[in-house]
Amino acid sequence: MALTTPLLAVGFGYYLRNGLLTRLLRSEARLVDIEIVTCLLGGTSEFEANVVPLFRSFGLAPPRYVPRLADALKAIGEFADPAAAISTPTGLHFEHAAACIDAGLDVYVERPVVTPADDLPTLVEAADASGLVLFTGNQRRVEPPFQYLHEVVVKRRHFGELAAIRCTLAVGERLSGWRVDKALSGGGIVADTGHHLLDCAAWIADGVGHRFPRGSTRYVGFGREPWMRTGGDPLETSAFGHLRSPRGLNLYFDLSYAVPIGSVYERLEMWDHQGTRVLVMRDQTVRSSQPGLVTHQLGDGSIVSVGVDGTETPLSGRQISRQSNVTGPIEGFLRLHRSSEASVDHPCSGAASVPSWELTKEIHEYVQGCSGA
Repeated sequence: MALTTPLLAVGFGYYLRNGLLTRLLRSEARLVDIEIVTCLLGGTSEFEANVVPLFRSFGLAPPRYVPRLADALKAIGEFADPAAAISTPTGLHFEHAAACIDAGLDVYVERPVVTPADDLPTLVEAADASGLVLFTGNQRRVEPPFQYLHEVVVKRRHFGELAAIRCTLAVGERLSGWRVDKALSGGGIVADTGHHLLDCAAWIADGVGHRFPRGSTRYVGFGREPWMRTGGDPLETSAFGHLRSPRGLNLYFDLSYAVPIGSVYERLEMWDHQGTRVLVMRDQTVRSSQPGLVTHQLGDGSIVSVGVDGTETPLSGRQISRQSNVTGPIEGFLRLHRSSEASVDHPCSGAASVPSWELTKEIHEYVQGCSGA
């Protein structure tokens, strides 16, 4: 087996640039070589203006640009044991992932893996049938604060039966480009920035046997502002709602871009039937990479003294600094690509994303049904 994985980069979006070039390509334990880039919205001019200088700034030879995906798939087949990483607009993920799977490649797809209008189970089944790895970039699932919430709820660490989940997000972003084009983005805040919290909510709920299929919605409303569009009707800039799983789990969400630019308030909270709560929250006037703070409180108001790193420290408004015991999305994908391990148990496997796809699909279809669209 080659020391590095030959990679086909389908698109070259933000997360692929930062995840690969700043961590993997520059590390001493080199894991990948990006051999071919394809499917850039700006074509060859974008490649020459943005991709080539980026590689040269790291002292790396630029990859080859092949405009058409079909040609790029043939070209990457000349390398031993290649893989594909997809970082195109979300509305193109399904088409591109299906083509890579059909070509026999393990596939990493940036989050969200597909839009609510696409059919994620079909991709999962196609990958499984071919013995291929399908992976997504749901990075929150491997971050320590969210890992802690998952562990508390699923393993019932000082926590009872999950009763409800609340997702709150107020983030000052003004999207542009393909992110405000419905055909390319698949939706507004629910399919974009708000996906992080909804995805984590669906992931944790699924861990205790709850899903949100068709008919789960009690109410959902979208707010729209004129700037959130590229022709046609604007996408949702705010979304709020209440869903209830068939087994009685309540999910509440309130997501909005309608706050001062650059700020963020983010909160994912879960409580049981006795009032015990566990949550992660960050409140930043100027958005940064600083992680959220975790609080774990019993129904009587006392703080759970559970050390996240083996110490006995009350866990209220604290950062969790321990290392996650799960590899990051792209690292996990590459490890599984180079081994015979099954990907189904990793929180970023394609199969593990079906519950969140199901949730966002239900939200969008409910609104479409109400509007008659």
